[in-house]
Amino acid sequence: MKFLTLLVLSLLSTSLFAVYKNNYYVPNIDWSKSSTIPLGETREDIFSFGSELEKVRKRGLKHAHQYPIEITGLVIPYRPMKNIFNLKSSNPFKILFNQIALAFSPIKKEEDIYKFLGLNNFNSPSDTGIYQIPFFEEPGSKRPFGAGLVNHELADAMNFSCAACHSGNLFGKTVVGMPNKTPRPYQFFSLGKRLTSLANADMFAFNTNATKAEKELYKLAKYNLKAVGVTEPPVLGLDTSLPHTSNGLMRRNPDAWATRNKKFEKRPRKSGIEKYQASSKPMPWWNLKYKTKWLSDGSVVAGNPLYMVILINEIGRGTDLEVLQEWLENNQEKVTELTTMVFAAKAPRYTDFFDVKEIDIEKAKRGEQHFLSSCKKCHGTYIKAWSGDNAEYLDDVEKLATTKVLYHEQTPVKDVGTDRQRWEAGQYLFKDLNSLQITKNWGVEFAHQEGYVPPPLEGIWTRWPYFHNNSIPNLCALMTPPHKRPKVFYVGEAKFKKRHFDQRCNGYHVGSKTPPEWKREGYRKFDTRRPGLSNSGHYRMFQNKDGSEKFSAAQKLELLEFLKTL
Repeated sequence: MKFLTLLVLSLLSTSLFAVYKNNYYVPNIDWSKSSTIPLGETREDIFSFGSELEKVRKRGLKHAHQYPIEITGLVIPYRPMKNIFNLKSSNPFKILFNQIALAFSPIKKEEDIYKFLGLNNFNSPSDTGIYQIPFFEEPGSKRPFGAGLVNHELADAMNFSCAACHSGNLFGKTVVGMPNKTPRPYQFFSLGKRLTSLANADMFAFNTNATKAEKELYKLAKYNLKAVGVTEPPVLGLDTSLPHTSNGLMRRNPDAWATRNKKFEKRPRKSGIEKYQASSKPMPWWNLKYKTKWLSDGSVVAGNPLYMVILINEIGRGTDLEVLQEWLENNQEKVTELTTMVFAAKAPRYTDFFDVKEIDIEKAKRGEQHFLSSCKKCHGTYIKAWSGDNAEYLDDVEKLATTKVLYHEQTPVKDVGTDRQRWEAGQYLFKDLNSLQITKNWGVEFAHQEGYVPPPLEGIWTRWPYFHNNSIPNLCALMTPPHKRPKVFYVGEAKFKKRHFDQRCNGYHVGSKTPPEWKREGYRKFDTRRPGLSNSGHYRMFQNKDGSEKFSAAQKLELLEFLKTL
């Protein structure tokens, strides 16, 4: 009898705290508001896959390239799209349609789509470690990382997946989980709405030689675009998912499943978020393993953040949320693989791209002391290998390694005087999101915060421009009093070390050293005097109580040298 009781209790505990998947017991994670991460530990292996982690991570990486949500509301019929760019017809109507379509667009060939979106190429097959990205495409494909085909039931279709915003080009290497410095998905949404308004389904099919199924796919995209309210960011590099999601919800009924409403599609409801410039940068994936709240303002306080991302993505694509609920129920393995991949992301090291001799270790050690006196309270402590008992036996690259990160057990939110518009805007959206049945079903909860999360600083050297709104071009500017920070600078990619990167200040060149071609392209101009783009705040830690400067110019450079090692 005692044995049976123990057996029943064992089975009950298994069902409550674990699920059986791929021959492994995968522990359920505490995603509640009260969850904590013990100091010095991480959720890098979020589901405890152990020796199988790398296999599961690579499956998740494939989803980051090939959007896994087949029922998504917006996809591009792939073959007809290629036909527009490769027209072979003597029919004058088809030629005219092609010319008109391309005239309304900066995109003249397939490769221009990927360039417009800032997508990055797969790395070389010889790359290893975090730079190893398996080539998931068929031989000969030119589609870059993040532009995979969706396995749609109607026809081959293309969509842009997680990697479009969450992979970046760092001096010729694609880094998974690094924020893309030049993403333009919302401009692409806007362009798509304009182009599809030019042609009904019959015109599209006639002029692109689309099959019946491809024509239906186009009709579906046109239909779902009616529920999409596009908000373009004010400058290159920012993400407008918050207002984009709100604009989508305001085109639907205020019911539990945000059902479609033709009246609201023509005249959207008002949310209040319209008066805010609520843009934020895409955040690095490698920080997630340390955190218990998500988004730049920490407003996702409960639930697996992947459910949150999927939800706001699909609201922004006009997807039926009851259909999405069914997809989630039937595709938990994909969600697990995506979550595993995101939480296992690692940051690039400075010495992956620069000679170790370009780091002055003694200078960095002095910078560590400045960090401990001013920064650790918010950003955590970083234990360096150079402080270990066996440091004398390590080479210089090994000495620079961070052996442990002591972040917060619960992720804090702080108001340090940076631009308020992003976190203030949240109050007008989160009530609507929390009222959705799908949000409740998956344990996701949003809460309005006053301030932003002081993030872990792993890989901070790769994350210029700084602040949630990208308003600080480099670390020198970050350590400068707000009234002396650059008011205008120009943003762009990080393809070339000298041309696109100020190594001394770690970030963008400013002033006369800015690449001239960037200045000629107006969308690259970042003006911190515009609403939502302020570069104020985050300076009290550099001041004494009497307001005087805490660190000399030389000491600030020492601190900067330490930050390069994280």
